[in-house]
Amino acid sequence: MKKLKIALIVILSCLAIMLLVGTIQVINGNWQMPGTPSWDRGGWLQENARLRRTTEQDMTDVSQLVIDCSDSPFDIIFEEGGDLLVVEEYCTREMEEEEFAGLSVSDGSLHLVQNLHTQTSGFFSFHGNFSYFGGYMKIRVPAEAYAALTRMKVSTGSGDIRMPAWTAESGPGTTLRQVDFTSGSGNMRIDSVKAGEILLSTGSGDVSVTQAQGDMKIGTGSGDVYLDSAKGDVEVSTGSGNIMAEEVDGSLIAETASGNHRIGNVTGNAQMRSSSGDQILNAAGGSVKMISGSGDLTATEVSGSLETSSSSGAQRIGTVRSNVIMESRSGDQILTAAGGEVKMHSSSGMLRAAGLSKKTDLQSTSGDIVAGIEILGGDMAISSVSGDVQITLPEDSAFQFSAVTSSGSIRTFFDDRLTFNGRETEAQGDVGNGSCRIDIRTQSADVTVGRS
Repeated sequence: MKKLKIALIVILSCLAIMLLVGTIQVINGNWQMPGTPSWDRGGWLQENARLRRTTEQDMTDVSQLVIDCSDSPFDIIFEEGGDLLVVEEYCTREMEEEEFAGLSVSDGSLHLVQNLHTQTSGFFSFHGNFSYFGGYMKIRVPAEAYAALTRMKVSTGSGDIRMPAWTAESGPGTTLRQVDFTSGSGNMRIDSVKAGEILLSTGSGDVSVTQAQGDMKIGTGSGDVYLDSAKGDVEVSTGSGNIMAEEVDGSLIAETASGNHRIGNVTGNAQMRSSSGDQILNAAGGSVKMISGSGDLTATEVSGSLETSSSSGAQRIGTVRSNVIMESRSGDQILTAAGGEVKMHSSSGMLRAAGLSKKTDLQSTSGDIVAGIEILGGDMAISSVSGDVQITLPEDSAFQFSAVTSSGSIRTFFDDRLTFNGRETEAQGDVGNGSCRIDIRTQSADVTVGRS
């Protein structure tokens, strides 16, 4: 019991000392409440961090810029500079000499390294005097030196990375082959970038790109991805974040586990995949493939072919210039128009297709099927277990017709040209001596054929 009392007294004394020291730090203004910095909203770093050191470096004959802050929580902010590379280091407390960034130039490569691993934990640190801290670096790069770079590699442990639009935009003589940005958990905001290959990666932060030119790969664990304008092929993957792109002048591959896709115009092919998120595509100049577990799929204008697949989400497709394949288990499918062959299969969802002109295959287990034929340019096969079938076609169409239903009715505008069985559950006949076939099969549903 006596030992327990002594131990309790020691613990309470330590807590009292820590509380007293913390109070003194608050009074002296050395303790800062950690938070998430936002350069747009004016985060706590801008308000409390002070300039601790400025370093200058000549960039003559420098072709590669490597900034390694992978063991640092500092944000990295690029700005356009004058004749020299200028590095300004800001921190909410005084920094030790070994904590400052080191600069070195070797074989045309400029390396900037900051190592705060032994002092930090995430965005803040227990640092001797009980003070939490954060910081950032402003790096001013001469526009001419930036335009002469062949490679730019930047990494930070948990800080943000921000890159502005440069006055001296990369022109025909630019040799920048690769831009490689990595952050453990920070956000990225890229106003303008042009390179042969653009690599952007973050663990949990968001990635925002205003203008980009070059083939681009973006990966984030759980952050959102936003692209305003991208020229080149784009590949995006995120664990649970959303993917938004306004304009992609090239092909697009986008994948997220539970986030949504909001895609504007893609001039090339587009592939989109999600486990439970919705997908929206405004327009694509090439072929489109959309796969979702339980999210809805929407595409407005597709110049090439279209292939979709979903477990339980609805599918709403506008105009497709080429072939269409749509698969779903329980979601409804809607197709406005197609210039090629159409295949739509659903277990329990409704199928609604219009503007059909080529070979068509529509199958639904329990959902209704509604089809509008603009031009009968191929065979049509329709099957349903319990859903009703309604189709419309031009009155002057020529075709061979066959319809079978177990307990439903068959009604057409050309009944006088058909032969019915005794119960009128089967009908067949030639209408206009056409070569195309219309074959409808149901079990307990009605069949109706009307004029378009």
